[in-house]
Amino acid sequence: MKFRIWLLLGAAFSVAVPIALVSFRSPSHDRDWKAEYAVLPKAEFAGDSVTIRNIRNFSYTDDGAIREASYYDETYDISTLTSIWYGISHFYGYGFAHTFLSFGFEGDKYVTISVEARQKVGQSYGPIAGLFRNYELIYVIGDERDIIGLRTHIRSERVYYYKIIAGKQAATEVFLGMLNSVNEIYERPRFYNTLTDNCTTNLLKYSKRLSLFDRLFNYKIILPGYSDELAYDLGIIANDRPLADIRQQARINPNGIAINDPDFSLRIRQP
Repeated sequence: MKFRIWLLLGAAFSVAVPIALVSFRSPSHDRDWKAEYAVLPKAEFAGDSVTIRNIRNFSYTDDGAIREASYYDETYDISTLTSIWYGISHFYGYGFAHTFLSFGFEGDKYVTISVEARQKVGQSYGPIAGLFRNYELIYVIGDERDIIGLRTHIRSERVYYYKIIAGKQAATEVFLGMLNSVNEIYERPRFYNTLTDNCTTNLLKYSKRLSLFDRLFNYKIILPGYSDELAYDLGIIANDRPLADIRQQARINPNGIAINDPDFSLRIRQP
């Protein structure tokens, strides 16, 4: 009996100590970051316009290495926001995927916001590691040729792109909410968490159609590859046809579209 008690205490101790050590870690912006995560974006507001600094626009070699790490600044008239697009990039089976949002403005201007685990040099992403304060959180703001083209053309991931059904006021609230989060992280780092603070929870937290239970426990959010099913059920994306038909139309076919095509954003939206 005593042996069992000591065995249980030993097991509990072996679990509690690593968790306690992890809990003492503090987030920081001062680390040896991978090049793609080295620069934080920020938003500067002036009346009805916003200037976004450090929009990522990298170019890549065929094997995925960074050819040129470049950034640009762009000013957007918030009143000309016309659309939101929801992207799901399947990098593995069983529902493992990455999600992101793009915002469209009059004049066919688009900008993408991708919430990611900020990795240091030598790190790679792992869902389990993401539970234990191993990554900071970063909102990558990028050109669609970078954020989407990297996944469709370089990594050959299966990417679906859905237009979100939202009125202008709701779309503006999401856009401003995400930019406020961008500035909050710029001022104060925080940790990424695979379950509670990841790419999908940071996007869907702006939806008033999702309950707290869904945000925390729905497997279609925990496994983002299934999140379009939830969006379909809630009417966040078109649901006037079978989901299989909606998916087929939403899938980006990279064939015939060059990653450096000046009309890249228009071409990926063509059926």
